[in-house]
Amino acid sequence: MMPHTSDSGRPGAIARLAREDWHAMTEAANRGRWDRWLRLAREANPALGDTQVERLAAHLQSEHCRKMAKLSADARRIKRELAAGLKSAGDDETQAGAA
Repeated sequence: MMPHTSDSGRPGAIARLAREDWHAMTEAANRGRWDRWLRLAREANPALGDTQVERLAAHLQSEHCRKMAKLSADARRIKRELAAGLKSAGDDETQAGAA
């Protein structure tokens, strides 16, 4: 039987974590993410200086995080409302069956 896909890479990942510096791995990943925001800021306005590009990148990143947080909250709210609606619909059917 083939292991679940999330389990298949675990032995290699554990071996890599045992031999590499976790802080360096995290720093490299974060740097890559920050480079993305810098690239987007430069593409948005190539005439900006380095300081302004960094400020715009920080703004773009915070706006993205704010948008994702709002979407996440909306999704949780909709899920709660649907669950409450299904529960009340089930209660109505139970009461109608008892009558």
